[in-house]
Amino acid sequence: MPASAHAIATPRAEIHVDARIAVATLAGALAVIAYLLCGSYMLRPWDPLRVFRPAAPTQRPRSDLPDDACERALALTPTHSAPYYRGLVNPNVYCFFNSVVQCLGSLARLAHYLDDTTRMAEHWSVPTPVTDALRALLVALNTPHAARRALAPRELQAALARVSQSNGLRTLLGAHQQQDAHELCVLLVHALDAELGGVQQARSQALRAEAVGVSALVAPSHLVHGHPRTQLGGPGERVASPFRGTLAQRTACGQCGYMEAVRHFAFTDLDLVVPRAACTLEQCLAAWSQLEQVDWVCHRCSLRATDASLAAEMARLEARPPSSRTAHRLARVRKQKQHVTDALHTGAHESEWEAAHADEPLPTVRALSPAATKQVLLAAPPPVLVLHLNRSSFSLGAYGASKNHARVVFRESLDVTPFTMGAALHSDAFRPLSTQGARGSVRYELRGVVTHYGSHNYGHYVCFRRRPDRTWTRISDEQVQECVLDDVLAQNPYLLMYERVDAPERPRRTRRARILHRWDTGAAYVAA
Repeated sequence: MPASAHAIATPRAEIHVDARIAVATLAGALAVIAYLLCGSYMLRPWDPLRVFRPAAPTQRPRSDLPDDACERALALTPTHSAPYYRGLVNPNVYCFFNSVVQCLGSLARLAHYLDDTTRMAEHWSVPTPVTDALRALLVALNTPHAARRALAPRELQAALARVSQSNGLRTLLGAHQQQDAHELCVLLVHALDAELGGVQQARSQALRAEAVGVSALVAPSHLVHGHPRTQLGGPGERVASPFRGTLAQRTACGQCGYMEAVRHFAFTDLDLVVPRAACTLEQCLAAWSQLEQVDWVCHRCSLRATDASLAAEMARLEARPPSSRTAHRLARVRKQKQHVTDALHTGAHESEWEAAHADEPLPTVRALSPAATKQVLLAAPPPVLVLHLNRSSFSLGAYGASKNHARVVFRESLDVTPFTMGAALHSDAFRPLSTQGARGSVRYELRGVVTHYGSHNYGHYVCFRRRPDRTWTRISDEQVQECVLDDVLAQNPYLLMYERVDAPERPRRTRRARILHRWDTGAAYVAA
């Protein structure tokens, strides 16, 4: 090998040796550090919750807005330096989206709800993309600005597009065609409910997991049936949807007097059918809550028909020549008829009848009531009342669906007391479900109106919303114009949003009366 080549090769060999030594030294140092860390972890004091504490959830991005940003923005009023409110751009046919969102911005109960939900979600680190996007958008829409400019609600639309396909939100926003404002309002409210449910579930699971292993150390006042108390109820965490209320429904038979137990259903909006002639909003509510004759299988009429059928079967068996088989069959029919007779005598409710014969069901003749009625009333009116004026009209002709342009007169204030359950319930099928007692009135004030110009298949949605200083604005996508109340009340509404203004009374305990399970008792249910 030449001397020059030897001089070059020697330094390269030394570099390779030095690199191997450095790598080995670094690996040894890392091993020592890992050993020390493991040893310090094992020598820590034993934490009884460490085994049961769940892994930390994915951290949600913290909002840059203050905790009460939505409420604070709603209270802002225009100034000389900031006199303009923002509109919403409409790149496609999103006027149905823009009008609903602008109306939602006028609801103080919704602003309070969004702030509270965001605060809870950040505390328990649960992502709520629809709630966050709607909250940020309403803050921007309710804040006056120095120049006229429209916003693009991309964040809220993107959040809605990521909602499960089964909800239909993605289809609704991605169809790029005229859609229904009422459908969007319902789906948006349901999306908010789903996110609040996720926050509540995460909180309940976290508290329950932390309570495992230490329940013996919890004070008795924090235990419910021997288990740690984990339900919501702490300060600032009594959060409920402002749109959610409760309906009460009674179905009764006008022939035998049997009344089904009053059922309760949750709702977020009321669907009112608009008649073909001009009317008032109160008349639409009266038609919604009026007694309605229905086809209904009455339990007592069915028991009567069963009793008659078994009596006929007994007479047929008694007329047969005596035999062991006939005697066995006759004894069984007599036993069945005795059960039915006892039920008719005691007035057993359908649920009691089914529970008593769950192991050995009796053959029952199902009989339709010749005069059954149904009525629905408001049992727990919501803080925000959304009314949908259903203007779709369908015919069997070639034209199919069409729009009902009948005028519906509405006012700034709305008293729904006549359509709300009072202190007394009635079992008579031909009397109203309830008569008003001393519970006081249930009053609402108008906050927003969505109206539709055009036909059933196409047109344009425009929104009217009230500001905190009681002024009104007309909003058509990017255009935001001040108007007066008379302009609002002159509209033919499609959606109405009212906010409750009376002070709801505290829930009272009611005495359970057997009227809900008997047809042969007094006609009035009196609250304790």
